[in-house]
Amino acid sequence: MPLMGATLPVPPDSSFIAFTTPPGVRLFGTVGEQRDATPAEVERLAASIRTTRGLKGHELLWGSLRRVRDMRFTAFAPVEYPVMCDGLWEP
Repeated sequence: MPLMGATLPVPPDSSFIAFTTPPGVRLFGTVGEQRDATPAEVERLAASIRTTRGLKGHELLWGSLRRVRDMRFTAFAPVEYPVMCDGLWEP
């Protein structure tokens, strides 16, 4: 096992460090004013984060989320890293 800070040899094949699928997208849009969440929105959030209940900090992060904003996305752009993303977003 290498020591911390040690570098591992990288093979000359550049595909070794390339993504095989796009790593993400950048979203563009607008957000509305803050408003109180509806009971359905609170329940939906609670259901989506239920699996993290046992983790340290869960209550601090998610315990009092009762305000929301409506979001409207108008465009997206691929996240690109030179060389590592070559060819992933070509039509």
